[in-house]
Amino acid sequence: MGGDGDAFARGGGHFIHAARRNLDICYVIMDNNIYGLTKGRPRRRATSASSPRQLPGTRPDRPINPLLLAVAGATFVARAFSGKPKELRT
Repeated sequence: MGGDGDAFARGGGHFIHAARRNLDICYVIMDNNIYGLTKGRPRRRATSASSPRQLPGTRPDRPINPLLLAVAGATFVARAFSGKPKELRT
């Protein structure tokens, strides 16, 4: 389990290589487009690497597409929204 900052920024290299190697793991990423879980820091909405350019404060570089990164080698990739719990059931 990790956030978008962990998966696509600071830990981005680990994520890409884990997908490329097709490791037998389940990595659940909570992508809310902001670095919202930075404890002990002043409250501010810093956009993450996967934030769409339309969000205020977004960096000028292109956003990362998490699904395209994952399919670089992983054999199973899924995307779901926690606001629709029926879709999350197995």
